[in-house]
Amino acid sequence: MKKETFLADIGFVPHTGGQHEAFMSDARFKILCNGRRWGKSLYAAVEAINYLFRENRRVWVVGPTYDLSRKVFREIYRYVRPRRKIWHPDGHCTDSKSEMRILTNWGTEILGKSADNPDSLIGEGLDLLIIDEAARIKESIWDENLRPTLTDRQGKAIIISTPKGRNWFYRLWTRGKDPQFPLYSSWQHPTVDNPHISPEEIEEARMTLPDRAFRQEYLAEFLEDTGGVFRNVRKLIRKTFRDPKPGERFFIGVDLAKYMDFTVITVLDERGDLVYFDRFNHIDWNIQKDRIRYISKRYPGKVVLDSTGVGDPIYEELRREGLNIEGFRFSSSSKEQLINNLSMLIEQGNLHYEDIPELINELEIFEYQITPSRNLKMSAPEGYHDDCVISLALAAWGFRGSSKPVFFSRSDNY
Repeated sequence: MKKETFLADIGFVPHTGGQHEAFMSDARFKILCNGRRWGKSLYAAVEAINYLFRENRRVWVVGPTYDLSRKVFREIYRYVRPRRKIWHPDGHCTDSKSEMRILTNWGTEILGKSADNPDSLIGEGLDLLIIDEAARIKESIWDENLRPTLTDRQGKAIIISTPKGRNWFYRLWTRGKDPQFPLYSSWQHPTVDNPHISPEEIEEARMTLPDRAFRQEYLAEFLEDTGGVFRNVRKLIRKTFRDPKPGERFFIGVDLAKYMDFTVITVLDERGDLVYFDRFNHIDWNIQKDRIRYISKRYPGKVVLDSTGVGDPIYEELRREGLNIEGFRFSSSSKEQLINNLSMLIEQGNLHYEDIPELINELEIFEYQITPSRNLKMSAPEGYHDDCVISLALAAWGFRGSSKPVFFSRSDNY
């Protein structure tokens, strides 16, 4: 079936801001770098729906997490669900948290997958691979798990994302601009190219968001560094671990967790050097309190502890024992202050730390995110930890030189 006929049959009119051009392309590898709300997920869903009417095809929709892969899969599901003649007699048309699967009467299967479960990405040969938010996926997942799935069937790939620095997605995108790679085609479109988005909305975002966030999220620019919150992270790596000397004063940051996340203890000296680091989980609260006591005696100074939620009784107990401890309660505004302080110290070169893989990775992927209500949020990407960043930020909050504890309203919990 010709592509124009297919579009007419399903009643989809791709917009002229790039959707139509990309859909009509016959490139084997299509790489689309687009601003938020350009229409990436709907475009990718239409590409997948085109395979529904072919026999015995295999299609995967892969995102950094199941929730993100569901953005594209949900659009496919909405088309298939009311059309029972497409389904397999066993009724395989599901869109649940445990399974995203469509199986047609003529043997074509579409599955939703998550890149945070690499073991599930092995052993299949694909006719079409769709990767959504590719810039958030590790390069090794593409090299070792996803690209090999296209080999035996010479499958096609549609790789779409808002940019995130100049990582593997950027390098793949540049390949689509190089005549030496005729199988690849690349496109770059800002949000404004979607004719269905009000220009006034985009202008309001330009006026209210940080410049880097707007350029990355709305203009779809590949920014140098990571395009995230912290810049020049690796330039500050040096040997900093050491034992304390008599008379020294330190600043200890503690981010608490018990099961899913990690408790992290970070210690800075008066020069801003990270002299001690510990990260652990699945440890009883009493043992965690003992570790905090031990570190505060070994590195005397101020402890700044996350006292939100489960941290509040621990903070109160340690405070009553006489520890020099400050409770930091998280809210949207207080977290912004905390992260901005750490970002400023790093950008100005006032902190140094060891090459700790967990810490460096968290700093480099920590990012600006635009919420559905278009508010700015600073956090780790979905599915990733930020415990090391928060612990370091808490230590830096004490290091910054404040002489008075700063407390925030319990009614504004983040």
